[in-house]
Amino acid sequence: MDLKKELSDIKDILKQNPRGMTVSDISKAVHKNRHSVAKYLDMLTISGNVDVRNFGTSKVYYPSRRLPMSAILNFSSDFIIVLDQDLNVVNVNDGFLEFEHVKKQDILNKSIVNSSFPMAFTPSIIPHVKRAIHGEESAIEAVFKKNGDMLYFNIKFIPTVFDDTAQGVTIIFENITARKEAVAALQESEEQFRAIFENAAVGIAYLSDDVRFMRQNRRFGEILGYSPEDLTKKSYLDITHPDDMKSSIENAELLRSGKVNEYSQDSRYIKPDGGIVCCHVTCSAVREPDGSIKFFVAVIEDITARKATEEALLRAHDELEGRVQERTLMLKKTNDALMAEIAHSKSMEVETMRALSMMREVLEKAPFGIYIVNDEGCIEYVNNAMLKITGIDEQSFKALDLFTLPTYVKIGMHNLLRSGLDGKSFFLGPVEYTSHVGNKTSIRNFIGIPLEEKGKKKVLVFVEDFSKYRLLEEALLNKR
Repeated sequence: MDLKKELSDIKDILKQNPRGMTVSDISKAVHKNRHSVAKYLDMLTISGNVDVRNFGTSKVYYPSRRLPMSAILNFSSDFIIVLDQDLNVVNVNDGFLEFEHVKKQDILNKSIVNSSFPMAFTPSIIPHVKRAIHGEESAIEAVFKKNGDMLYFNIKFIPTVFDDTAQGVTIIFENITARKEAVAALQESEEQFRAIFENAAVGIAYLSDDVRFMRQNRRFGEILGYSPEDLTKKSYLDITHPDDMKSSIENAELLRSGKVNEYSQDSRYIKPDGGIVCCHVTCSAVREPDGSIKFFVAVIEDITARKATEEALLRAHDELEGRVQERTLMLKKTNDALMAEIAHSKSMEVETMRALSMMREVLEKAPFGIYIVNDEGCIEYVNNAMLKITGIDEQSFKALDLFTLPTYVKIGMHNLLRSGLDGKSFFLGPVEYTSHVGNKTSIRNFIGIPLEEKGKKKVLVFVEDFSKYRLLEEALLNKR
């Protein structure tokens, strides 16, 4: 008996009768008994050469309209290779050939056991190939090293039956390297910005379109005296002082309408105990693609002590120096308390940032200068406020070596940065600082907070420019 001829005769009969035939019809047409024809039809159905439909208890067979495997293989962007039961290459798509830089004729009918490609995967794919030949479908994630690079793949092993009913396997390699790298980069960025968000010396909050609180950092709650649970039940206007309500509503409407991209104002807020806290507020909007408000970002700085100092300076110039020192001492005590709170909170898990874009918006709107220094004295990140304070562009600022910068060496900042890398927080100020750019002199406070990212030690530095107090002092002294 010639099996190939028997199968070929049945396929020819079905092609002549595309509307379908029963087993009995085919048996009469090829002059074979019904049992043999049924067995041949099962083979042709499994191999994809024949389609079958059930009509009650009867089965009707049709010539298959499926595309040839060689055409299907090249439709896919994945790498595909088809093996027979002896692990020899039966077919392969163009994507695989381009990846391996080989010609099809060089690998057809050759065993993959003698090829370096599958053997280079970790874990090995050979056991899964053998199980697929015996009918067990599976999928794994594996790593392949090529030219020194680590490539990641999702690999599927699909049992396959050929026209002659022989067993084989189709292997599909999906390259997921870019996806892996993107996830790792996003995770690293989120960890860095999450640390900045939670450890910032200013209060930061996200508010909905109706100015209700969505999320805020620890410092925001410290400044206003509310717990996160209390704030989620309130809107921004619920805690605003009545005398500042009108200006807050008007500025929010300007921001909502798109007439301004951000606004800043001094505003008073009511604490839970009825006390008043004065803050400098900068508010901006994050928008949907259609321009509607996605959420607001509010950055607040507690200026209660600063307001008191300014009023005292206006009343009597002879109290200026004492008030400035009082403000500086108060700021140092406040930051000392902040450092203690940061140390206490390091053991607590914080919620993952919603999106990297949200954190970048917050950092760029911060009224304080912020930058991150690594253990080589190089700057890894700097915000716009710091660039305005220094008066140079981002590229020039990141090119500085802060361990050897003469102006930092002069005030001892290079040693403080090294102590920060050793895990010690520091505060320096107020200090007279002459910039290496244009010899511009200003009065600054420097606050350093140790960070550690994936085993690498870094220092988060906040910079506050007090130059306006020096100008005010000189103006008052000139009136004497």
